Amino acid sequence: MSWGVGLALLSLITALLATTYVNNAAELAGGSEPTLIWQATPVASPWPGVASYTYRDAQEHTASTLRVAEAEQDWCERDPQAGWLRDQLAANNDIDAVWSNIREAVAGSDLDAVRTVADATATVRGMTFEQLPAVWLVSRTELRRWGCVSELVMEIREREEEGELDQRATVGEPAERLDQLLGLRDPALT
Repeated sequence: MSWGVGLALLSLITALLATTYVNNAAELAGGSEPTLIWQATPVASPWPGVASYTYRDAQEHTASTLRVAEAEQDWCERDPQAGWLRDQLAANNDIDAVWSNIREAVAGSDLDAVRTVADATATVRGMTFEQLPAVWLVSRTELRRWGCVSELVMEIREREEEGELDQRATVGEPAERLDQLLGLRDPALT
């Protein structure tokens, strides 16, 4: 496919996405049946039409990525709490137990904000929340420490899948359950 055809397809897709957005916004605002509105002026793409990169650009990107990864690895090795997480995971092979030590239950104004978003989302979907699921906060530093032990977490998950461990970690399941609950707006795809 030529660049011209590819660019034309990209422009068409962008225009269709923008039209869908405008229609959905109009549908939410007016409550009318969605209609397709064609505009005489195509939507302008926020991205440049052509991006040129040299092999030197690619080399610099790779080198800077390696520098960042090395700095992060150095931080992980020097941080005593990351070492503690690693030791805890290695000792009991229980991802959930270690994860529960680095998270905090949402309370106060944070919980009010979560309720506001949950209620607004449920209202738009024509649903009601009977009970708000448990919501937790993890600080950026704790999440960074969790990244330090990601290889060990993956090893434990592989052993869980192979049946070597009795328990199965549930970290990440709340987000998956929320996604299943809200689903896509099209019932055929939910």
